[in-house]
Amino acid sequence: GAKSVGQDSYIVFGNKGDIFENYQVFVSSRNLVKDVHIEFKAWMGEKMTAKIKFSNLHHSPIYLYKMKGQDVKEEVFMKSGQTAHGNLKYGDVVIAVDSR
Repeated sequence: GAKSVGQDSYIVFGNKGDIFENYQVFVSSRNLVKDVHIEFKAWMGEKMTAKIKFSNLHHSPIYLYKMKGQDVKEEVFMKSGQTAHGNLKYGDVVIAVDSR
């Protein structure tokens, strides 16, 4: 775990319901505040996930595209009435498109 030295501060992350021993401490390799902020946002963004349920209630099949920025990270074909489960991370966008 993290050990405090003098007036040092720590940013600590733990998943909901996880035991305290599994926490993670953010440690920056940078010195400039702006660079540390960018590094922290990237570190934290990787830890922020949500479990999502997708249901196709449309009368015809659809494609789901999971995107990060302009890049398609995953493509899923769903029949009418089908349900799927997945995880989304911070910054992910899901687009549903009629397959016709």
